[in-house]
Amino acid sequence: MIKTIQIIHNPNAGMANHSKEWLIGMMARFSSKVQYISTKAQRWNTFEFNPTHPILLAGGDGTVRKVFKKLMASYDKKVDFMSPIILCPCGKANNIAKSVYIQGNPTGGRIEFDLNKVEYYHHGAIENIQDQQFFIESLGFGVFPKLLKRKPGKGKTTYSSKVKLQLALHRLIDVIGQAKAQRLKVKTDKLTIEGSFILAEVMKVKHMGPNIPLAPSCDIGTAFFHLVLISEDRRDDFSNYLRNLLQGVKTASPVLDFIISIKTPHLNIKSSGKYCHIDDQFIGNYHGDPIQLMVRNSRIPFVKNITYT
Repeated sequence: MIKTIQIIHNPNAGMANHSKEWLIGMMARFSSKVQYISTKAQRWNTFEFNPTHPILLAGGDGTVRKVFKKLMASYDKKVDFMSPIILCPCGKANNIAKSVYIQGNPTGGRIEFDLNKVEYYHHGAIENIQDQQFFIESLGFGVFPKLLKRKPGKGKTTYSSKVKLQLALHRLIDVIGQAKAQRLKVKTDKLTIEGSFILAEVMKVKHMGPNIPLAPSCDIGTAFFHLVLISEDRRDDFSNYLRNLLQGVKTASPVLDFIISIKTPHLNIKSSGKYCHIDDQFIGNYHGDPIQLMVRNSRIPFVKNITYT
């Protein structure tokens, strides 16, 4: 038995069909003592983690980033050891959960995991963007910042997560058709790339946006980014690929057939565009100067191969 489990919960994630009581009940097999905190509670801003207690983190990718930021601040206070994070993906896309190989959907209320099977999350450290220090999913230019700029408001809807992802794919296809290519210059540890691209993403997870597998071999536990580029002349290939995703068509041509993918531990990137994004945050005041990115080991362990039934 685990002595104490901390539950960190965003009750508004996804369809908000997960409750405090449901989460506590799911973990009752593993521990008789649970400490619960909602990310929407007033005391969340002053909440401090106990590094010796495992965390069940229930929410979407945005909630993971919020908790990740708090945990990194704990390490700034010289915490030497941290118990693992057990992800309970309750959001819309749950791209991070896909990168730690979570199986099933947490609707049945039963979970299986092994606290000894963990991956230490290597994140992206950022230099030369004001007030931004890290990313855990991706940083990029081109169509995805434009998609975030056009993102609908956060008003309540009755759409399922699946329908929301489909709507996001439709919007992205529309953005791809209209977006102007941007001049880009990238310097990695081995080469320099210059050209016009509709997409440039520096990725630390396999999927991004509405579950698009742009970096299928990316690994959160390694000290490498996957730089993904899509050139102007492959615009139609990208749109057609997304239409096939929408229609559920399994094509013989994977995404790797029309993207440029480069594995690198660090890089400098500069774009002619005015916008970029950092994870799910739209950055509308990109200054045009080179951004330096490096992979860093957060020393924050995530349990991998979790199964929900």
